[in-house]
Amino acid sequence: MGVKYKAKVSENDLCKGLEIVAGLIEKYGDDFWPIFDRVEQELDIHRTRSHRLKKHLKRFNQYKKDQINIR
Repeated sequence: MGVKYKAKVSENDLCKGLEIVAGLIEKYGDDFWPIFDRVEQELDIHRTRSHRLKKHLKRFNQYKKDQINIR
C-alpha cells in the first residue's frame, strides 16, 4: 500500500509548466498536447478557486468587522 501525497502547486508552477510543455510541443511535436491541455485546465481551476475564495473572504472579513463595530 503506497502513501498518498498531494503537493500544493502554485499558479506560478503551473505557468512554468505550460511554458515547458509549449517548448516540448514546438521541439518534438503534438504528442505533448494532452499534457498542455491538462496543465492549462489545472491553471484555470486554480485561478477560479482563488478568485472565488478571495471574494468570499472579503465578504467574511467585512462581516467580522461589522460585528466588532456593533458591540
